[in-house]
Amino acid sequence: MTEQQLLTELAIAERNMKRKSAIYSVAFFKSVTEAFRSTRTHTFADLVRKDLRQAVELRELAIKEKLL
Repeated sequence: MTEQQLLTELAIAERNMKRKSAIYSVAFFKSVTEAFRSTRTHTFADLVRKDLRQAVELRELAIKEKLL
């Protein structure tokens, strides 16, 4: 998976999170917030560059929560 594909999927998951009920996407939202806080980043692009492992974990969580 390329960096661009990962960024695209994380952006899609974020969009879908906003569309779905908060009940279904709370875990993803909290995970994104924690990932940004722990890496001191503000965008998915920065997160992918700084901590690829966390970005991949977020993608896996998005798939689990059916955001992708």
